[in-house]
Amino acid sequence: MSSHLDIIGSVIIAGMIILNFSFFMGERTESQIESTNKITAQTDMSDVTETMRFDLRKVGYGCDTLPILRADENCFVFRADLENDGKLDTVGYYYGTASALISEKSGSLLYRIVNGRKQRGQDLGLTAFRFNYFTTDTYGAMTKTTSISSIMAIGVSLRMQSDMKVNGEYQYSLNEFTITPQNL
Repeated sequence: MSSHLDIIGSVIIAGMIILNFSFFMGERTESQIESTNKITAQTDMSDVTETMRFDLRKVGYGCDTLPILRADENCFVFRADLENDGKLDTVGYYYGTASALISEKSGSLLYRIVNGRKQRGQDLGLTAFRFNYFTTDTYGAMTKTTSISSIMAIGVSLRMQSDMKVNGEYQYSLNEFTITPQNL
């Protein structure tokens, strides 16, 4: 009888260990998915902002007149010599509803158009995007402006969402930066 109790006790203890281990593995898997979603959103954010920062630093480079052609909160079109080859390029960034300007379905996509080459934006989970424009006053302080001729700096605000939900919620990555091109 004693050996039966030992076997039953061992089975119960082994069962408890297996349950604890499976619970731990489930928690670990959820944590890994959450971390992967955050890393993916941040990597996508990094890719988008790296290209934008490069382009926006070049605004007006090699351009004698009218470096900025259009500037509103979802659209920014400018001229610059991006490749330093002596040829002036026209670059446009469009977000969301501005996609109708290039004859494609509207959505939350960011489009980058260089010299009229229309490339559909990648779906990176962009949920919010906005351009802000700044000028400097006599003391060097930056203030918002709506006049194209007075733009001295361009601010960008992006919010990206992960592809999968974790615990019923998406992971987000937010990035805001301001570029002051030397050629404006």
